[in-house]
Parts: sequence; structure tokens; C-alpha cells
Amino acid sequence: MPRPVNAVDFWRGFALVTIFINHIPGVFYERFTHRNFSISDSAELFVFLAGWSLRHIVGKPEDPTPTHQLGLRLGGRALSLYAAHMTIVMVAIAMLATSARLFENPLLLEWNNAAAVFNDPVNTHIGLVLLSHQLGYFDILPLYVVLMLLAPLVALVHRLAPNLLVPASLAVYFSALIFKLSVPTWPTDGQWFFNPLCWQAVFVLGFAMSRERGPGGWVKAHIPQIRMVAVPIVIAGALMAVGVWLHLTEQHRHEHIHEALEHDHMHVHDAHHQHRHDAATPYATRHSHRHRHEPLAHSHVHFPDAHHRHDH
Repeated sequence: MPRPVNAVDFWRGFALVTIFINHIPGVFYERFTHRNFSISDSAELFVFLAGWSLRHIVGKPEDPTPTHQLGLRLGGRALSLYAAHMTIVMVAIAMLATSARLFENPLLLEWNNAAAVFNDPVNTHIGLVLLSHQLGYFDILPLYVVLMLLAPLVALVHRLAPNLLVPASLAVYFSALIFKLSVPTWPTDGQWFFNPLCWQAVFVLGFAMSRERGPGGWVKAHIPQIRMVAVPIVIAGALMAVGVWLHLTEQHRHEHIHEALEHDHMHVHDAHHQHRHDAATPYATRHSHRHRHEPLAHSHVHFPDAHHRHDH
């Protein structure tokens, strides 16, 4: 039976569309997504709404879903997400392998953290199944699987002590930040791009804000005061976006020369970063390690950054 139209599904669809736009380099519409005007991104919105939508499964306070039924439904949801994740990962690996053969370019096998799949297939396929190895751009569903497995505990704590759920979640969040706790990756050394110990706080906040008891009830009773605080933050975000836009309009194009340079910074593989990685080097879309730039002369659109500090 189709579910009635609701605002959560609309905004979750909005988040998915903007996530898609933000992951296409250089696309015109990227400058209009809300990450340019706020301190959050579409990923935060999606996870927050995932927590909010949990209210439909948990049930109303006066008519809660039985605990065993809740566990089965959320466990089934986690299994469906896991199956979807494994399917698209296998398709992506096959696409990379096919492209590398068709174009006779083995560098394609290193895209998006896939190098270990081909250089160490036995261990890496075990890691893929255990979600301890994740391809770049394919790391949001493993987080979602973990959150669905965590959801019954979130709902149970809220039923027993609604005012303790958010403090407990924030305690885990700040402990992860202070003590640098994360979920390790294997067989390559590293950690999950989306740390579940931190992202659970966004999920829990979404669920808590949707409820009538606990913090959600307090928020709904003080909407006017919260808006008075939120409006200046939105205005500040808009002013920051204007500043970023003014910076980006400095971009220009001309023939320029890059001297030899060796440094360490966050980067993606582009015209300035064509180095190779061995199987032991962890990287996804953005990664950091010491690397060397050979002298290069070319012309392309650019703006002042770490690679473009030449005189005019």
C-alpha cells in the first residue's frame, strides 16, 4: 500500500538531488545548493531526516510498535540497504575493470579507493563484505546500515528515558572527537569516511526532534525563540557565501609555469595530481599524503591557491 505524501520524503528527495549535484565536479548548479549558505551539507540533512522518519516505524507514544516487531522491521531495512550497497559496489568494480581494459589504462583501477580490490583481491573482498573497505562515493550506505542496526536501541532509550537520549548521544559524539575514536578500515589502513560514532548524533537529533516527548517537545514549544536565533545564523551564512563567490570570480585563464614542488595537502586526482598509489595507500575522493609535482607548463582556468601563486 503506497505511503501518503509527507514532508520528510520531499526533503529527503531534495537532499538526494543536491548530493548528486554536489558530486559532479564543476556543474553549474553546484553553486546554488545549500552547502554554500549554511554550516551543513546535504549529507547532514539526509541523515537528520533518516532519524526523523524513524518516528513512522517507532509509532506514537500512546500506541508504540512492539519492541520485537520494531527490531525485525529495522533489521530487515538494514539487510535491504546492505544488499543494495553490495550490488552497486560490484557493478562499480566491474565498470572500472571494463574501462581499464577498453581504454588500456591501468590507472583507472586506482580510482575511488579501488586499487586494493585489484592488487589484494582476497583480503579486500572480505573487507567489502564486512564493510571495512569502502570505495569512494560508496561510503554513505555503510553508515546507513549501521544507523538502522542502532535504531532499535535509540527507540528503546527514548521510550525509557527520553531526556537522556540526546545527552548520551552527544557524549559519544564528543568522546569520539576528543579521543579520536573511529571505525578502522581493512585491509588498507585508515578509518571510515563517515564515522558512525559522530554521525549517530545527527541521526539521534533527527529522531529526538520529531517526538512529542523529550527535547522535541521543548523545541516545538519554543519555535518563535529558536527562529530569532536561527535567522542571524542564516544571514551570516549568506554573507559567507557572497565572500566565497567574490573569491571564485577571481579565476582566470592564461599560460603559466609550475615549478617543481613537494608538499602535503588534501587533494583529488586532477590536472595537477596524476601520481599513482600503491595498494597500501588509503585514499578515496579527497586524501592527503606527501607528493611531488614535476615542472609543468599549461593553460587552464584557475584562481589563487596552493598551486597558483605566480605573478601577473
